[in-house]
Amino acid sequence: MTAKVDVVEPGMLTTVQDWPGRIGYWHIGVPPSGPMDDLSFRLGNRLLGNAEGAPGLECTRGGPTLRFPDGARVCVTGAPAPVSVDGTAVPQWQSITVPPGAR
Repeated sequence: MTAKVDVVEPGMLTTVQDWPGRIGYWHIGVPPSGPMDDLSFRLGNRLLGNAEGAPGLECTRGGPTLRFPDGARVCVTGAPAPVSVDGTAVPQWQSITVPPGAR
């Protein structure tokens, strides 16, 4: 199932990534890309039951505020960061159920 996500505030440098990213395109000027912390990215996907290369958000320098109209399961991995659902702190490195309409 694909969850709908409304971007309330984009955060600084939030990008959509997949693993392994774009490889093999140097010859046309595209350098290798993909998530900066590919291990955390792949483990987050695994915790959600996704394929390890499924697209996800990579957030740096202040995360986004997202709204999930239909609810969703999410997982935040990587370096320690404050994560909350409707103002209540939630842990990283776990699959979290976000209720419909929550931010």
